[in-house]
Amino acid sequence: MTAIDIKLFGTPRVTIDGKPANLPFRKAEAILYYLAVNGQTTREELSTLLWSENDDAGARKCLRDALYKTRRTAGIDDLFRP
Repeated sequence: MTAIDIKLFGTPRVTIDGKPANLPFRKAEAILYYLAVNGQTTREELSTLLWSENDDAGARKCLRDALYKTRRTAGIDDLFRP
């Protein structure tokens, strides 16, 4: 199982299995931080929160792309699975 450690006090940091996470962009970090603080949430809530400038379909596509890139880049394929 993958160990993810998220520090939100001071400068936010994410480590995966003890190594600094290589997240692809800031919204990927925002997703992790939001989930760490708020727990389980819906994809609709995340997409609306982070891509409010897009219509619903566009926001959902952006979220799918962000989750895919985050899983691949950070090497955490089992994270964010329904």
